[in-house]
Amino acid sequence: RQMCIRDRLTHANMVASINANHLAVPLGPTDEQLLALPLSFVFARITYLTAVRAGTMTAFCTGTDRFIEELQQVRPTFFTAV
Repeated sequence: RQMCIRDRLTHANMVASINANHLAVPLGPTDEQLLALPLSFVFARITYLTAVRAGTMTAFCTGTDRFIEELQQVRPTFFTAV
């Protein structure tokens, strides 16, 4: 089976998404995100790598059942969800 063109996720696509996010969202070294999504999600990887590009700290949630507790501990400036 040939892969449909819409199914392709290339390195260039990822870099373009990260750069677009970096320009659109003002993040910096004083920001911190709490990432509760698994890195197997493309959205989570792009969010994480956008933060890396901006010099932003990322804390990884240890489980959805602990999200509220870790939100209070980490006190992130932002988090993303789906």
